[in-house]
Amino acid sequence: MRSIIISAIILFCGNTIHAQSPDPWTVYNTPSEIHNMLGKYNGDFVLDISIWTDVTKEPKVYNLLAVNRMILEGRFLEIAEAGKMGDDNYKALTTIGYNTSSKNYLLTSLSNMGTGILVLSGEGDNKSANLTGETFDPVTKKPVKVRQKISFIDENNLLIENFDMDGQKEKKTIEYRFRRK
Repeated sequence: MRSIIISAIILFCGNTIHAQSPDPWTVYNTPSEIHNMLGKYNGDFVLDISIWTDVTKEPKVYNLLAVNRMILEGRFLEIAEAGKMGDDNYKALTTIGYNTSSKNYLLTSLSNMGTGILVLSGEGDNKSANLTGETFDPVTKKPVKVRQKISFIDENNLLIENFDMDGQKEKKTIEYRFRRK
């Protein structure tokens, strides 16, 4: 009888402790409030891309379209960009995700203007995120440190600013301004 009572206490305490800390795989697999916020950007957007090739001059501005949608059961925001950049047809795919275990944002970006894939990660909340990583400069044949700031302004406006490190100085190189159509 005594062993039955002790076994019941151990079983009850074990279940109580387990109930207090969620299973790490369940946390990792389950979309969060950040994912719900990203889902508010589903839809069609006008995209203005400003590119600074010389910081002493005004940027070149290109007007494109972006179709945003949540993919993989609400885990990632996919941004499909398309339009003309000068005489070139431009297409790009960007994904923004949030890892519920590491509490980090992740961004991937690829386009028909190159063969590389930009991969950035960093911290943030439901207002903004600061992501860092590297890209490759095909002219200098060297890696370039990159920082992107994502501003989740409201459900109709999203801003992504790109900064490259030039030696010890950071310079703004690209701005992606999304406005809901």
